[in-house]
Amino acid sequence: MKSRNVFSLLASGIVCCAALCSGQDVSPSPEASVAPGDNPSTAVPVPTNTTVERPMFVSISPLFGPLTRAPVLFWHDKHAVAMRAEGCETCHPKKGSQIEFTFPKIRSESSRKALMVSYHEACITCHARRLDAKKAAGPVTCGECHSDKKAARVKEYLPIVPADDGKLLDPYHQKCTACHLQPAKPAKNTPELDWKTFHVVARQRLEQEMPEIVYDYSIHDKHLQALAKKCELCHYISPAFAAKLKTEEKTPTSQDWLIEEEPGRSLKKKEEVHLRCINCHLERTAEKKTHGPVDCRDCHVDRLRPVEELAKITPPDYDKKERILINAEKASLPSVPFDHKSHIAASRSCDDCHHDTLEACVKCHTLKGAREGKFITLAEAYHKTGSKWSCVGCHALEQAKPDCAGCHSLRQGGLAATDCDACHSGKLESLDRISKLPDPATLFPTNLTDEFSIAILEKEYEPTKVKHKVIAQKLTEISNKSKLASFFHMEETTICSGCHHLGSVEKQKNGPACNACHTTQNIPSGNTPTLLGAYHQACLGCHQKMGHPEKQMPQACTGCHKEKKRS
Repeated sequence: MKSRNVFSLLASGIVCCAALCSGQDVSPSPEASVAPGDNPSTAVPVPTNTTVERPMFVSISPLFGPLTRAPVLFWHDKHAVAMRAEGCETCHPKKGSQIEFTFPKIRSESSRKALMVSYHEACITCHARRLDAKKAAGPVTCGECHSDKKAARVKEYLPIVPADDGKLLDPYHQKCTACHLQPAKPAKNTPELDWKTFHVVARQRLEQEMPEIVYDYSIHDKHLQALAKKCELCHYISPAFAAKLKTEEKTPTSQDWLIEEEPGRSLKKKEEVHLRCINCHLERTAEKKTHGPVDCRDCHVDRLRPVEELAKITPPDYDKKERILINAEKASLPSVPFDHKSHIAASRSCDDCHHDTLEACVKCHTLKGAREGKFITLAEAYHKTGSKWSCVGCHALEQAKPDCAGCHSLRQGGLAATDCDACHSGKLESLDRISKLPDPATLFPTNLTDEFSIAILEKEYEPTKVKHKVIAQKLTEISNKSKLASFFHMEETTICSGCHHLGSVEKQKNGPACNACHTTQNIPSGNTPTLLGAYHQACLGCHQKMGHPEKQMPQACTGCHKEKKRS
């Protein structure tokens, strides 16, 4: 589910955007619902103090003109806790047995003033009554609500790229602060600068949304257990489709439960999913049954369960073969072998690959593109680099993780044309291809030492010691632990190409020297960085991307360059 906000105010002309409160650590409880074994009469758990409370900016719709005062910061989480005994219907209207999450309960949009009065009547009147009753209450004066506090606004500085965007070609200068530090400290602890346009910035308010709910296997399993595996309580099969399955003497499969969407009760649309989920949780709370949370911050958590934690959970049953060949009629390349089981083991939910339904991609995405697939072709659905649902896009996200980014961040151009055969083999047997890389010491030429020195800055610094063998062994270890890397790192010299990125790298043969392409002069040659820049791009860039402690992977100048002692 992609829901983000308890308020479904868009339709009513009020926009509520969640903004993170600055300066607070995010350490919410990992549990998004009560475990089936817990006491069913337990009240909805009050969030811990470590959970971030997010203010919502309440602003008037453009239909009523610009704001004349600062937008109101509304702290829903604080209200939910304070009004727990009174219940959600204190603020939200109730239709039959269902609470509708609009606000205020009584509102008029006949004019700007009428809408303003609707809010004032709901908020200020409630606060005044609580004050009269000697209870904790919110503000009652204009300036207390319409406050432009700096702490409530997250500022963002944006670079303005000039029309004649001249890029600095020497990567050494990408981080000016890496050199200009007093005292020296890791560059990651300094403000990020846009190295191309650091001289011009613009400031604007940054309004961040609440984290998306990731309905992972753990949460799904809790619902299965609490609801006695009655899929129909959440999912929908139309009478016509149910009759068809009955005629075919079939029972609904997990795919069948996600083919259709019940009108007005979508599990994808924000307004409808909030009505369903929160009301269900409230009803089960009243019935003293196992129930889930009702507060925003208990569902919209900043913590994603790691895949390793979800490995203990039995994922939903699926009705496909564990291994299949992905193919399309009239496709120009051979089919792609796909291991469904291993991808489930590496995912948090089915939504990591699928969206809307569990149907195969080809159902909506055709070779030429179709309306059902929003005219995204089948090739784009599988290969789009910026999509988390595509194969290539998902693999790119894996490459961006710290252990992999050290090498992959330096590789330009993405997939090469020759990479197509790695997936498009047309044979299921290729799924068993696991390439464990050998000890890099067996690849070194006989005249190459395990450690060597770089003395390009010898006038100011002692030579930099490069532990060549140790670095290569560590990268080999990372690759061999990754099933994804072991599938694609087919060449035994793959790890070498992380640094030696130009020209072919052959076993036990010397490659071209770095200064064969990178000039030792201060001015770069064309688009190729200088030797000094290339060293810093490869070494410092890798250290920054992999994010290890300073002692292991130095980022400060003196971590690699020891100053010469002056006589």
